[in-house]
Amino acid sequence: MTLYLTIATPTEIAVPRGPVYLVRGDDESGSFGIMAGHLDMLTVMQRAVLRWRTEAEGPQRFCAVHGALFVVRDGEEVEVSAREAHCGDDLARLEREIASARTEEKERARGERVDAMRLHARAVRSLVAHLRAPGATEIGI
Repeated sequence: MTLYLTIATPTEIAVPRGPVYLVRGDDESGSFGIMAGHLDMLTVMQRAVLRWRTEAEGPQRFCAVHGALFVVRDGEEVEVSAREAHCGDDLARLEREIASARTEEKERARGERVDAMRLHARAVRSLVAHLRAPGATEIGI
């Protein structure tokens, strides 16, 4: 029996279906390892790094996933559907790339919050100016 791994996001197939010897990961309950013949399994991974080998002594590959659903079916299919997936052969480089991506995401979100606050302030100023305009009716508050 052979184990196959696929990792997909809404926009790409990060790891096309291919044979693997072992898949390791972490979820809320701890670490786990999957080999061919494993019982069916379903788990959610908020932020995790999946590790796998295509042969027993082969090189390890890595894929950092965010918001992932991890499914083992029929002891031979491991399917991971994630919001985000960043894959590579070098764990240290992958960690640096992820840290950089998170920093960029935080900066983008901060910029969006600032833009929303500016838009809100502009709308309030416009309403106040309209209410103070000559001929505007008094509003009793």
